[in-house]
Amino acid sequence: IAFNAFAEPIDDALVAIARLYNPNTGGHYLTTSEAEWRQLVRLGWRLERLEGYIFAEPVPFSEPIYRLYNWQTGKHLFTQNEDEVDQLLSSGAWEMQSPLGYALNCDL
Repeated sequence: IAFNAFAEPIDDALVAIARLYNPNTGGHYLTTSEAEWRQLVRLGWRLERLEGYIFAEPVPFSEPIYRLYNWQTGKHLFTQNEDEVDQLLSSGAWEMQSPLGYALNCDL
């Protein structure tokens, strides 16, 4: 996972990234939805920490953090790299989900 996140919520447009852990599978998951992470905790996941803050909506110089799901392995991948997204989607094993959020371009 490589994207720029703020350490503190310095703007009202920022949302927290929650990192959760599934003790049954050893898997990790990121979400910016408090309702989603609270539901996952009720189902046995552990909230490990808040990873930082990203924008909920696009802002100047931001790019989406793509969220992909591999239906064969049950794994998620988060990336800003469009070439990586295209390659994974063409494999047939991955599907696009809604973006995690928007982060400032890593190249700035």
